[in-house]
Amino acid sequence: MKKYFIHVMVPVLYSMIGLVLLMLVSCSGGSGGGGNLGSSATTIEACAEGCLKFKINNQIDSSASICQVSENRTVTIFTPTGSIPEGQIEIPTGMSPTYQLNLAAFGGLGIQVNLWYWDREPNIPIQKGPPQNPDNSGDQFIFSANCEFTSQDAYFGKGMKTSKIASVSSSMDDHGICVITIAPNSYTGCVTQRCCAPPISGWDNVCQKEDYYNSVCTPP
Repeated sequence: MKKYFIHVMVPVLYSMIGLVLLMLVSCSGGSGGGGNLGSSATTIEACAEGCLKFKINNQIDSSASICQVSENRTVTIFTPTGSIPEGQIEIPTGMSPTYQLNLAAFGGLGIQVNLWYWDREPNIPIQKGPPQNPDNSGDQFIFSANCEFTSQDAYFGKGMKTSKIASVSSSMDDHGICVITIAPNSYTGCVTQRCCAPPISGWDNVCQKEDYYNSVCTPP
């Protein structure tokens, strides 16, 4: 089956979550530096005591759908203020470095799969938003110190839930690091017909009227 190139403009899409989370409280009780690795020893020490060390085992590659997405950014995560690092992080296929998630901050860990899906609510027109349609997937994952999690809807947009179009699991390794695995499931490939994109200026393969809520396979 022919693949279509997908442009992932994360700052325009679900990554709005990262922008909001950066303004929220840190585990040290102060404001965190926007997106840096810890602007002071206080931030680093506070995170060491109030954060969960984690890695992402990203098993989603370019074969997961007809969308031709770079394997350098098949997944994007969003960490709240006080995490190390904090903000938006592109996750290539494979095992990521070790990060630290601030468990005290609002929002938990945002996980986005960078493929095009129709919004989970019907009757939203093809548009650049808000809400954008189609959109990348999104969910918030709220973790505990023992590496267990619950999931919630993304705080922005109406995109397909990550927990529906991917298999997300977690386990603590022998070094006390929470390994979060994001793997394809039977719905990962249920992207928009032709992997068509939202109508954002300059983008190729924009969805047309005849594409509306037609997918490669039946989404969850």
